[in-house]
Amino acid sequence: MKILYYDWNENSSDDMIETLTYLGHYVKSVHIDIIDYNEDDSFCYELEKELKKEGFGLIFSFDFFPVISRVAMKHEIPYISWIYDMPHITLYSPEVKNEVNHIFIFDYDLYLKLMEKGYSSHLYYMPLGVNVNRLKDMLGKPPALLGETFEVSFVGSLYEGCLYNKINYMPEYLKGYFDGVINAQSQIYGANIFDRSITPDILNELEKWVKLEIPRNYDVTSKELFIDMINQKCTSMERIGLLTAVAAKYPLTLFTGSNPGLIPNAGNGGTVTYDRDMPGVFRTSKININITLRSITSGIPLRALDIMGAGGFLLSNWQPELAENFTDGRDLVLFESTEDMLKKIDYYLKHDSERNMIACNGYERVEKYFSYEVQVKKILSEVFS
Repeated sequence: MKILYYDWNENSSDDMIETLTYLGHYVKSVHIDIIDYNEDDSFCYELEKELKKEGFGLIFSFDFFPVISRVAMKHEIPYISWIYDMPHITLYSPEVKNEVNHIFIFDYDLYLKLMEKGYSSHLYYMPLGVNVNRLKDMLGKPPALLGETFEVSFVGSLYEGCLYNKINYMPEYLKGYFDGVINAQSQIYGANIFDRSITPDILNELEKWVKLEIPRNYDVTSKELFIDMINQKCTSMERIGLLTAVAAKYPLTLFTGSNPGLIPNAGNGGTVTYDRDMPGVFRTSKININITLRSITSGIPLRALDIMGAGGFLLSNWQPELAENFTDGRDLVLFESTEDMLKKIDYYLKHDSERNMIACNGYERVEKYFSYEVQVKKILSEVFS
């Protein structure tokens, strides 16, 4: 099949192109700047020019772009989008209902939410994947070690620049309410309390002080957007709190573009590239911590698969779909509180053989069930069977 792949400089583009090509497809990658995801005549013109050059049977992208869907609809070409960013506001655009779409969602809670909105004819649940073949070529198959360099590592953002932190004009009573709710949420895994915490009265007050722009004709409420805003703040507070607790007791290295000074006593590893540097960090760290974005309420975060796919030992917050697809204590280790996390760090730093066995088991399960080759075959089968 001839596939036109839209590359928007996402981390996973090379892995996806490599996988599609390995599976026997001709793939042409195009990068065209988008000014407006919803209406962009210049983008549509350039994309249509590419489509006319060759007889493509499919357009593929990570994440959903309404303007691509409009072009696909005009030319009656299937459009596959695999969502890996959350929150993802374009999933509420009118173009989501276009019949050429095949949208794959990695978070089951979000999948059910969108199904309730009437998108069932072209919506699919599909966990994310990683290019295990590339990682194996880079690092060798576990238990081959590169030499453990780091005791405990965290790769990711601290989100200190989140929108919530920039709102300095909210009344103290309202800010106090949300600070309390966010603090309560940070202690709970597997359930999100923000929906029921934003009552009609609270929402009315919030809308007086915080103005959020909802794109025209989008099927999304201000409450849903406020929840996204608060989820990011909760993620920031949780990551800073948990990592501060780790660094107070154990050697922790941060690999982040955020301000490392937010975590006293932590080492600063700087930023790392997704494809070249990050896998080596995961393999050479005794313990890799994952703290899932709160907007991902049930799904397996890509970072968890990245860690296990590189043969790293994963210590993650409890997450419903991680617990469903992997065995705690065999493939990975899950924690449910700060105290639980610290206890497990202490244990696994002292038990090398158990830690290495878990890392190997996690790698093997990802290779068998969550490799790009496996997941992409499922995606194409869903669309073309």
